[in-house]
Amino acid sequence: MLRRHVGILGLGLIGGSMAMRLKGRCLRLSGWDGDPRVLSCAISMGILDRASSGLEDLAVGCDLLVLAVPSSCIVPLGLKAVRHLKDGAVLMDTGSVKVPVVERLDPALSGGYLGFHPMAGRERGGLGNASKDLFEGALCALVPGPSSSPETVELGKELAEELGGRWAVMGPEEHDRGVGFVSHLPMLLSAALAGSAMEASKGGSEVELLAASGFRDVTRLSLGGPDLLQPLRRMNRRYIDEALSEFLRQVREILSQEDGALGDRLQRIARWREELGRGKGWLN
Repeated sequence: MLRRHVGILGLGLIGGSMAMRLKGRCLRLSGWDGDPRVLSCAISMGILDRASSGLEDLAVGCDLLVLAVPSSCIVPLGLKAVRHLKDGAVLMDTGSVKVPVVERLDPALSGGYLGFHPMAGRERGGLGNASKDLFEGALCALVPGPSSSPETVELGKELAEELGGRWAVMGPEEHDRGVGFVSHLPMLLSAALAGSAMEASKGGSEVELLAASGFRDVTRLSLGGPDLLQPLRRMNRRYIDEALSEFLRQVREILSQEDGALGDRLQRIARWREELGRGKGWLN
């Protein structure tokens, strides 16, 4: 049990799932969302001990404040929240880009900031898609800043375990490069592939008729819409560009290699992917 008063700012997919999981697993759970309809829904679902009246009201009373808001909102809301946190309180954010966030929020707290990124989600956000089991078995990346205290990092480990997940500590650059390859680039490619097929389907082609499970699986992330990919494209452009360059290199080599060499290459890729999936417990 987390022996802390936890506050969650933002009650969408991530914040709502956190609230569902932590209710009864911490000393007290407060929450607030800028959309009154979402807050009203959270109240009716009974996932909070207390619904706060605003950011200040949420921040002043909690020992741990989690910012579960869109990446582009984390820094401005975090800087506002810092002014109201009590001495010794900890601030964490669940955003998927850390370098620009750490640069701004870590100096604003004396050891009490920690980036906290659970590698879990769904293609559609919102409280209606939240689940108390969303983080079960998921890796939570703990990203301390230069000033983060050992006690703050330990609290991040406790939070990850209370959510049902695992944890790994890493630096902000290491984190952002990693998610550039395995999270942000897949979102970009999914949207681009769906857009290419959309254009190709104009004029009465058979593209839509022939789209089946392979197309469905590869383009699933495109359902997330603009709110997710747009800020990530700006905030993590350096590492998305690196990942895209490597992807295009792979495509060019796959298209140009002779059959024998290509066969060996594709087998190595398939073995790597199979071993990765086995280690993570994926079905395929």
